Order: sequence, then C-alpha cells, then structure tokens
Amino acid sequence: MNGQRDSLPVWHPSHPIPSQLTEIRMALDQMFLKAANFESARQSIEATLNGDITTKRILTILKGLHTHSSVIPDLPGDNGDHDARYVLKRFLAAFISEGYVNLLSTVWDDVQFSISNAKVPAANYPSWEAFTANTNAYAFDVDEYIDLQENELPHAWKENTVVYPHLHIAIKSENTSGAAAYAKFTVYLTIANKTGVFSETPVSGEVEIPDGAPALTHYTIPLETVDLDGYKIGSIIKPRMKRIAATGGTEYADDVFILQAGIHIEKDTLGSRAVYVK
Repeated sequence: MNGQRDSLPVWHPSHPIPSQLTEIRMALDQMFLKAANFESARQSIEATLNGDITTKRILTILKGLHTHSSVIPDLPGDNGDHDARYVLKRFLAAFISEGYVNLLSTVWDDVQFSISNAKVPAANYPSWEAFTANTNAYAFDVDEYIDLQENELPHAWKENTVVYPHLHIAIKSENTSGAAAYAKFTVYLTIANKTGVFSETPVSGEVEIPDGAPALTHYTIPLETVDLDGYKIGSIIKPRMKRIAATGGTEYADDVFILQAGIHIEKDTLGSRAVYVK
C-alpha cells in the first residue's frame, strides 16, 4: 500500500481504494453467509474475527463501510436489496457506536473477597496461624466462621445472569487417616439490588481430600450457583463464610486454611455506559 504498514486500512475522504473494497466484500460475505437474521449479525462478526481478520481490522473495515455506504455490495434475497442495505446501515451505526463497549462474546471474571482482612466474631472464630515459613492465614475448625468485606458487582457484569460462588482452601496437614476425608463449607451471601432490600442466600460445597494428600494441598471448591435474575449493576454482595460438618464421609480431622472466597461472573461489556445504567 505504497509504503503504508499492512496493519489497518487507511480510509480516504471520498472512496476506499480497491484493496479495501475487496476486504470489505470478503468481510460482508462472511457476515451474511453465517447470519441467518439481523439478531445473529453480531455472532457472524465474531465468526469472522475467528478467521484471518483481526479485531482492530474488522472494526476499521466496518467503520469505513458505515462511512462509505455506496460501497455496500448487492445482497441476496427477493426484493431485499434496499431493505438489506438499510438494516445493515443501521446495524453498522449501532455497532460502531457500541463496538468499543460491547464484547463480541461474553467472558468470565472473578469478584474476589479477601479472607485476611475479614472480621472475626466474639466466639467460634478461626485462628490466625503460620501458613508457610513466611506467611500466615486463617485456619478453620468445624463451626468456625468469619465475616468478609462486601463487594459491588462490577459494571462489566452481564445483568440478570447466574453467578458461581467458590472457595480456595488448603489443608493444614497431610491426610494420614487411611481413607478419603471431607471438609464442607457454607457461605451466606447477603445481596441487595441498587435500590433493593438485603436478603440472605446460603450456598454450600464439600471437598473430598484423598488419603495421602500432602499438607498445603490447594483445592478449589464450587458452591451452589445463585440466579441473579432481576439484579442490576450497583448490586452489593456481603458474605459470611463458615466451615460446617461434612456430610460426604469422614470429617477431615485437622483445621483447613480458607484463602479466598470468589464469585465467577459473566461479563458482556467493558463497563457501563452511564454510572448506574448498563
């Protein structure tokens, strides 16, 4: 391209150059081959991104196509050329204005609740003990609990979706019982919408610790899921975490280090378009 770096097309003030038209047509062919209807257009763009055209390039192509509507090729369908151009024009306008906010597909992330700075109750509290040679952690016996710092669901969260609480733990000593042992936990999630009333939802999970598992073995324990249908950004989650009696088999005899509580969430944007509106 006359000394230009082959990274992003350069859009001329009047019309794209032929190589750019070719790239546009290729992108459109892929979009419409895979798009059964208007609603699937975004998914077809994602399919195009999985090919040879990078994210930055496809966004630039679409932006140029929106600017130069005269280069939109004829589209298949009975008496649909005009309507298809109109729908595509409207879609591209929306995509370009939102394309740097919306994610083309959802991704996963953690809302994390630190254990080390949690508040202990007056009784039935875990002990702060040596974890490794130079670090400490809270060690939990059965029926001991702790209150964790509350967190706000991030603005990137996909509203009204199911969330996935989980724990990260490590066993204090090797399991030498001669059989598998078990440790079980409940997290009480107190949740309120932006203008809602707090209510409590307990979720539990249990881990099997194989015979011979060495001290400080790390386990991730999935807890029961929570359906946050109706909840929006600005919602607050405040947890209490407790070790409870095992139900799957013989209780693991020693204390268990609980290192972190987290909630896996689905994200569909980089953030929100307004402070309190997704």
